[in-house]
Amino acid sequence: MKKLRYYIENNLSLPKILILAFVLRLIWILVIKTVPTSDFKLMYETGKLAAEGNFAAFHGLSYFNLFPHDSITVLYYSLFFKITNNPLFLIKFMNVVYETFVVYMIYVIGKKIYNKNLAKLGAFLIAIFPPFIMYCSETMAEHMAIPFFLVSVYFFIKFIDTDSILFIFLSGIFLSLGDLFRPVGIIFFIAYLIYFVIKKLILQRKKYLIKLLAFIILIIGCALPTVILSNILVKADILQNQIWQPAEPSITTVLKGTNFEALGAWNVEDAKVPSECHFNAKLTTEKSMQLIKQRFESHSIPEIIKFYAEKTFLQWGIGDYGAYGWTVLNNAGESALKAPSAVVIATISYIIISLYYIFILVFAVKGIFNLKNSKQKGKVMFIYLILLGFIGFYMLTERQSRYSFVCSWTLILTALNGFKLKE
Repeated sequence: MKKLRYYIENNLSLPKILILAFVLRLIWILVIKTVPTSDFKLMYETGKLAAEGNFAAFHGLSYFNLFPHDSITVLYYSLFFKITNNPLFLIKFMNVVYETFVVYMIYVIGKKIYNKNLAKLGAFLIAIFPPFIMYCSETMAEHMAIPFFLVSVYFFIKFIDTDSILFIFLSGIFLSLGDLFRPVGIIFFIAYLIYFVIKKLILQRKKYLIKLLAFIILIIGCALPTVILSNILVKADILQNQIWQPAEPSITTVLKGTNFEALGAWNVEDAKVPSECHFNAKLTTEKSMQLIKQRFESHSIPEIIKFYAEKTFLQWGIGDYGAYGWTVLNNAGESALKAPSAVVIATISYIIISLYYIFILVFAVKGIFNLKNSKQKGKVMFIYLILLGFIGFYMLTERQSRYSFVCSWTLILTALNGFKLKE
């Protein structure tokens, strides 16, 4: 530990870490020629249509009217199609920029919570965190969402320190912007609310009206960008429905998440429920609720516990959050995948990724035991609160390893509490 501390204090600097992060990500997108597949392909290709003024994909029974939260990402891609007919590399390059900015944000948040040396360590750890490198070659909304979420968290921590109305407002604004790309902002909002109630109202029993005003300001900040942008898009006839009004009710993702046979993953049985209900939101909700109830009634408590234990492990137990599969395997031919060299490379990659992930998890768990002696206990617990919120959310909803990527940076910030590095 002394050697690590000496290295961090004397040889590791933020500019060096940022350069390392940028270079690693740039090399990856230059070497790995990932082509969008599945939903990513649909979003990318629809971006081209939107750039041409064709917004049919956002109306009727089209995918982006069923799931309008993806519309902002599609419209974001359309901006690149206005620059060039083949903007794939340009989009990937911007992913590199965003993920390098994430490294910087981990540093500034780490410095706010801990100290400069631990902040540098956190920046270095996320600079080499495999999913934050590998996913740069995939066209996905998380690249735009994560920076906004991190800025929101930063301003909320600033609010914790200062009680400034401006900081809580900015926190809400950036949370809303992140939610426009990846609609998980509610989890952050609940974490903010819980921390706010416990820390500001229960433990600090002063100035209730001012603190209530601060909470109202947070709500306004969260609502403002989404309401304004959504109404502009609807009035321009680009979107048929408001961003927060999907034609397919959100209960369907909970339905998929309770499928015991599929271990909570996407499955044909649950995916066809909306069409069987003729895309009637009320009927879809009623049938989904009925199926969810039947599943719990037909399984014993030990079976339910086993199901959620397996589901949680599969959701969080893959060290790259599915990045190798999405960026490498999905683009390789069957013969290439069976080649001995490909098998060796895949095996070595998974071993390295898994060892690194285990290292992070060990220190994140160790950080829990260090909470008692932490000078910044409240702020550290706040990051754990966000992480626990996501764990609970993905227990309820559809499972896919990629979904955890959007909040995986919380593991880095919590792992720092497992190290003993002073200023």
